[in-house]
Amino acid sequence: MVNRREMEFSVAGLGGYQPEDIKHLIDQLHTKDALRFLDLEITGGEEIVPGIVCYPANAHTDGSMLISVDTDQGQVVITGDVIYDIHD
Repeated sequence: MVNRREMEFSVAGLGGYQPEDIKHLIDQLHTKDALRFLDLEITGGEEIVPGIVCYPANAHTDGSMLISVDTDQGQVVITGDVIYDIHD
């Protein structure tokens, strides 16, 4: 699962992706049912399964996303390479 804008960003050579990572994405693109695109810049967020929602991060790369997960202890947001200082 990938945000379509991130796919565009990565294959355009803009994000510093390694060639083997881009090749893997392209291979998945041409493998039946191996890749699902999200259009987060259009939708604003998409629930991929109950309790897990992907949102555009508008941060690190053009198509980066945040993943919100509802847990028994509350909501957790997976930011990836977006937040460097917990106080910010």
